[in-house]
Amino acid sequence: MKNAKQKGLVLIWISLFIILTFLVFFIIGTNSTLLVNHIFKNISLILIILSIISLGIGIFLLVKHKKRKGLTQKVTWIFSSLIGLYIIGCITFLVLLYGPNENFKNWLITTAMATMNHQHYCKWFYSDEVISKVLDNNYIDDGGRQTDPSLIDHTETINYANEYEREILEREEGALYKVINFEVNGSKAYLGVVYDASKIKVGYSKWLGRSGQYIYDMAKEQGSVLTINGGGFFDPGHNTKGENPVGVTISNGKIITGEKVVVEKLKN
Repeated sequence: MKNAKQKGLVLIWISLFIILTFLVFFIIGTNSTLLVNHIFKNISLILIILSIISLGIGIFLLVKHKKRKGLTQKVTWIFSSLIGLYIIGCITFLVLLYGPNENFKNWLITTAMATMNHQHYCKWFYSDEVISKVLDNNYIDDGGRQTDPSLIDHTETINYANEYEREILEREEGALYKVINFEVNGSKAYLGVVYDASKIKVGYSKWLGRSGQYIYDMAKEQGSVLTINGGGFFDPGHNTKGENPVGVTISNGKIITGEKVVVEKLKN
């Protein structure tokens, strides 16, 4: 360093930077130990005291040697401006957190504590006692009134892929089945929808092996409210009575007829 005046000016800048930096840590540590523990708080206090002494020395050197030539005016202005902005920033930060206006403190605590993962944002700067006090003073008083669930609109808006999906899914409460009428290529068609698969049964002719049976007779006898013709039957020569179904017939968990069994019967 060229002279004592320059040393004094640089010493002032460094001292102010250290004082404001560790003053922030010291004040935070005074209000909460989550971010700044007691040891670092005490270290910050020692550094602040030493920096104040250093600041005094710097001012002494600057005043004593004020007539000497120091740093250029441009350099002095730049560093002084940066230190000034830093001081303003630190003071603003402390005033927001601990100043007389508690709006920011109330907002930070109530917002952070309303989340599950960001509560540490306020616990860094405030003790549990302060947080509890703020939360106690910021709650909604319903005046003893109770919520009326009947006022809640539970109407659900459903978008269907097409008219058939809408017809199938829209049903009366408790309905077990539904018959949908529509038209295909100019012909009337019916679509039977069963909403409880456990109600579906496989019926078969009571004269199985001897004669078939009309579907409406089977439905009446078996108490069916919705009946669909299940399949074909062996009819060599077109002169049988439909007594032998094609393929395998399973009803109530039992195999009633099998194609192999029917073929053997025909051979005999």
